[in-house]
Amino acid sequence: MATGQQLINGNAVYEAEGEVAEEKSPLDFIYISEDKLKYINNDYKKVNAKMYDYKCDVKLTVGKSNFKGHKKVLADASDYFAAMFSHQMKEKDETVIDLKEISPEGFGAMLDYFYHGHVTVEAKIVPDILEAARFFHVQWILDICCDYMIRHLSLIDYQLTMHLADKFSLGDLRWEIFKYFGQNLPALLEKETFLQTCSADLLLQFLMEYMYVEVSEIFLLQLILDWVKVDENSRKEHLVPLLLQLRFHTMSLEDLEDIPPEVLALPEICEEIDDAKTFSLNIPAQCLKVGDKYLSRGSKEVVFISMFDDEAESNTVVYKDLENEDSDLFIEQLGRVELDADYSSMTQTKLGNFLFAAGGYDKDYKSCSRVFMYDPQGRHWTEVAMMLQPRVSFALCSSRNRLYAVGGVYHTMGDIEGGEQILRFVEMYNPEDNSWKALADLPFGVFDQAAVSCENVLYTSGGISDLPEHTIPICSMFSLEEGASDWTPLPDMTVARQGHSMTGHCGKIYIIGGYTSKPNTSGFTDCNINDMFDIETKQWTSLTSTPEDLGHLYRHTGFCGNTIYFLCNRDSDVYMCSFDTEKQEFGQIVFVGHGIQKCNVLQVAYPQP
Repeated sequence: MATGQQLINGNAVYEAEGEVAEEKSPLDFIYISEDKLKYINNDYKKVNAKMYDYKCDVKLTVGKSNFKGHKKVLADASDYFAAMFSHQMKEKDETVIDLKEISPEGFGAMLDYFYHGHVTVEAKIVPDILEAARFFHVQWILDICCDYMIRHLSLIDYQLTMHLADKFSLGDLRWEIFKYFGQNLPALLEKETFLQTCSADLLLQFLMEYMYVEVSEIFLLQLILDWVKVDENSRKEHLVPLLLQLRFHTMSLEDLEDIPPEVLALPEICEEIDDAKTFSLNIPAQCLKVGDKYLSRGSKEVVFISMFDDEAESNTVVYKDLENEDSDLFIEQLGRVELDADYSSMTQTKLGNFLFAAGGYDKDYKSCSRVFMYDPQGRHWTEVAMMLQPRVSFALCSSRNRLYAVGGVYHTMGDIEGGEQILRFVEMYNPEDNSWKALADLPFGVFDQAAVSCENVLYTSGGISDLPEHTIPICSMFSLEEGASDWTPLPDMTVARQGHSMTGHCGKIYIIGGYTSKPNTSGFTDCNINDMFDIETKQWTSLTSTPEDLGHLYRHTGFCGNTIYFLCNRDSDVYMCSFDTEKQEFGQIVFVGHGIQKCNVLQVAYPQP
């Protein structure tokens, strides 16, 4: 089970194992009965006067009810009464005031608050309290009414809750209602009245909402069945619409096999379950499926950063929410995983919403041909078909439905001269049948290059070649069209480089980072010159240079919208940064940690603070 924590200024403020810790509400209350809550404002300044004592100097008529009070207490508690009892108003000297705009129930709640700093709320008087709170401009009472509506009223009458929120301009409460509902489902089910009072509207809207829930889909399925059984005559008509909102494709095969016969007997649902079983059985091909039904509830695009400990047994992943620039990093400790390889030397890319890590070194420091795919929904690595050629320091990229492994080094011991062979070999992986096949060889052997696939054309650039007449690194660029038997040379990059990244977007290829040779000396230095290649015109354009204070940019990147996300190393500290391809601007850096080398962009569901 994964353990997650939200980091704020470097300090963990959230930690949960297998459950979402409910945020502490700033509103204190006590339960008087199942549907009656007493809210207490501990910051309210206590008044010395008592309701209905002999010092009362004003009578307030509300409908057919009369209330007595103190002008000073009322004026101190409400701007409305402060204005009424000012020198400029005729009511200043009157002893009887007629209030026509509110109900006696609502005004009674106001007096409780004005004198005691607490209000008792129950479902039948929520509209009256809201009306009075809005009339007298008392924000705290509006807040407690919202809290009550989220916790209780929405469960029994979702439509009324939405109507009141709109009528009294309370904002859109749906998110808070569904968040509370989703985070507290197990606890709510322990209440005997929950299944009886929960409305069909709320249950349906909750299942339709795209938000994170901690419970599994099989849990939600059982919830639906239990809810219908409470009153089958009136609720049976809701069964199929509710079940259609479930994400059967995110269930395990074991859960799918355990679905009750009465559900399988429904033709509309049975077809979806059969498709989910097929999907579950063909693990490699899962990366080819797109759509919300294949994603966990509340999945959102994040920069996904993965790291392992020295023994490659404990996997730690870090998420950075791309929808909220101010969000903090979220860390999950996945514990021991199935990736039995040297992750630091592997090459990684994304296909669909899955990561693929391939090659690298084995435990004997030989090139490896093993390939693993990471499922961000189940949080696990699965080994798939091995590459035809063991390799390290190669390029790995993806198209819409294929993987490509390009060049690299075959490192072994003893059976070839020098123990290393720089590779020309290129191969393609097909997830549908979990197999690799050879493509056209590169014009020459090359390693530490970059590659990208754009519109069914494979591109590769840079690296270090096996030809002695070539510079180190090289500036060459080639393309291979689908089905072609030879690579086509393209105009050279403006700077020779290796260990860089290539990102394709809207007919352009962005080349960022890497190493280049030091001028007038041996060795390498960070390449801060960045370029863009126009596929149609075959022209190069210089981009904004990498700021020197970013340090070295790692080759593994992710892309979302118009932005490239990458990691950079500065004085042994690893940071996350970004480059906006439209504005040609580098973003702010975010400290991540140490010893981290790979990132990408995935859709992941995880608890939100």
